Amino acid sequence: VTIGVVAHENRDGTLEFEESACEGDIMTAWLELRREHTLGPVHAPYLPFVKQEEWLVLFCKKGEEGVLMQAKLTGTGSALREKIQFPSKGFIKPGNHTFDFHLISTGYVGFDKLVQGKVELLPEGSAKPIALHPEDVALENEKTLFE
Repeated sequence: VTIGVVAHENRDGTLEFEESACEGDIMTAWLELRREHTLGPVHAPYLPFVKQEEWLVLFCKKGEEGVLMQAKLTGTGSALREKIQFPSKGFIKPGNHTFDFHLISTGYVGFDKLVQGKVELLPEGSAKPIALHPEDVALENEKTLFE
């Protein structure tokens, strides 16, 4: 589990995160469940239908009651991925935060897992300004087609 502000998404579907997060940013919780093998349906001979493996993910703030968000991971591949996006403003206050991710298997008993993710949220306006390239600054002075 990784929590932060997404810088960009790679071609293989993985995410790269910014160094810091500020209040007002859109936060992303990146969940990746890896297995050694790809799986077929759940072994359930007494069910009258084929049951595929699913994982429910409950996103909670540590030490508080209630679920903030939920997601469902489905698939038979060796890696299941999901991203949960949420606004930081009004959702969490600046400071260090720990979140709990409860992974609950709907197909097997005893596979449930608790994973924690940590994030530091800086106050609004404390981020470093992005340095502009001199050519981009020069383009601002150029006339456009509509001027």
